[in-house]
Amino acid sequence: MSEIETLLDDYACRRLSRRTFVRRLLAAGAGLGFAESLLGPGVSRALADPQSLRPRTPFVVMVVLDAFRADYADLAPMPHLDWLASRGVRYPNAWVGQLESYTPAGHATLTTGASPARTGVIGFQWRDPKTGAEDLTAWWNGVMSGRLEATLRAHGVDSIPQAVKRLDPSARVVSLSSEKYYAADAMGGPAADFIMFGRPMGAKIITQGIPHHQPPASFLKAPRLTWPWPLTFGQFDEMAMTMAIEALHLLDPRVLLINLPGADIYGHRIGGPDAPKVMANIVQHADQQIGRLVSHLQRRGILDQTIIVVTADHGMVQNTYQLDDAVIKTAVKKAGGDLFFHVGGSSAYIWLRNPHDSAAVAANILSVLPTLPTNGTTPSDAITFAHYRHLVAGHYRYDPVVAPGTSLSPDLEAAYQYLFGTFNNLSAPDIVLSYPENMISRAAADRHGEHGGATWGAQHVPLVISGPGVRRNFTSPFPARLMDVAPTVFALLGLNPHRMDGLVLADALQHPHPAQLALQDVHAPLLIAHQKAVIAQATLDLAAQAAAGAA
Repeated sequence: MSEIETLLDDYACRRLSRRTFVRRLLAAGAGLGFAESLLGPGVSRALADPQSLRPRTPFVVMVVLDAFRADYADLAPMPHLDWLASRGVRYPNAWVGQLESYTPAGHATLTTGASPARTGVIGFQWRDPKTGAEDLTAWWNGVMSGRLEATLRAHGVDSIPQAVKRLDPSARVVSLSSEKYYAADAMGGPAADFIMFGRPMGAKIITQGIPHHQPPASFLKAPRLTWPWPLTFGQFDEMAMTMAIEALHLLDPRVLLINLPGADIYGHRIGGPDAPKVMANIVQHADQQIGRLVSHLQRRGILDQTIIVVTADHGMVQNTYQLDDAVIKTAVKKAGGDLFFHVGGSSAYIWLRNPHDSAAVAANILSVLPTLPTNGTTPSDAITFAHYRHLVAGHYRYDPVVAPGTSLSPDLEAAYQYLFGTFNNLSAPDIVLSYPENMISRAAADRHGEHGGATWGAQHVPLVISGPGVRRNFTSPFPARLMDVAPTVFALLGLNPHRMDGLVLADALQHPHPAQLALQDVHAPLLIAHQKAVIAQATLDLAAQAAAGAA
């Protein structure tokens, strides 16, 4: 079937609006006379308007493989991702490059180019700087009431959806996930037209929209958008991509933001890298969904006009060692802290009711933790340093506390200071406990995985960019971060990034500006040093764990 025949079929089946149908007919090479013969002389008059004929911005499609470690790609072939990389640029050293390494923070950064400190979304929850209360903005009630979007709006960050709408006010933005409503909302933000996710209801999972971003009722009633519940293995990703393909057909988005949650869901359940056979299955399913997306973009004749980004919001670590949440609570109390709340993962983030005592509490925690029971698996000297936050000359700063007989290398401390700076706003935690690789602070009876911290397993992610204006078949050694994605998309759209913490990945562009290349070159040495320090610590941790296991 030719491209024009496909368009005729899509229009006849009401997959395309009249306006979109005519626009794509012309893009496919059909003449005005042909369009007029189908739809009448009004088409010709409308298209004579210079506004109707103005060049349109490229399409933007972002696929976020939730909790997808970069080394997952070694578990199974990913021919569709490799094909995209052959048409674009791959960053094998890409990393999250910020804290906290949780889903809401990562997705907000990917489309805004701003660090969590600037977006206000530092994780799932934080301290409200005005009321002092625990703020659960990125959980269900916060998302459904609009607080997550209000946070982004209040912090004044720009975004890919906002920029595309400035270029073309008629452009539509769709953001979605089959399960992670907070990912879809953080990506789309206030400027998205439609934000949708799958909500389990009895024996079904039904596609629905975030309030104020509801797709048309006719769209939500599409049979392909309701699935049997529970979903298994690759079905989480398959449902999300089905939602995306239906959106391509029926909603005509200029920007399409897709969260594929499978790797995160099963990474938590079975320990991620600790269960390579299961994760290989997830990897294959994720790549198949990328293939479905490419096929549909190609079928609609817009593949060559589409900027495609494939990445992850964070990685995943296995629970070789566990520290029960109750142990953290007890340790804070014994150390003289009045625990307000804490978040566990591959780091522990602790908020106190007595934050002015954070230095003493952090020091005491290190002396208390080794004497407490864990679950029989945690080495007594696993946590050797902590950082506490305090006010210095009007600014909050994190300073380290190191256990007696241990040391914190200057390079690793510099890396931590950089990472702490990415979330250090008025809502940030009072104490951070940094764990070794493959240690988590959430007990479980069986294997499971976690993330959230600065360890390499939680930080190392894939990144592939392809599309108009992108170099082809190039591999960059640059340690690209999540915050660098949006500025790069802006550059490909011909825009200058502003209110962003990331930089343009100039080496990905076919025609970079010299200033963009110079800025990337300036940042490279320090970012490389920070990344090397995190990797070096992970290497030491894994070697020590291997030695302990062999003893």
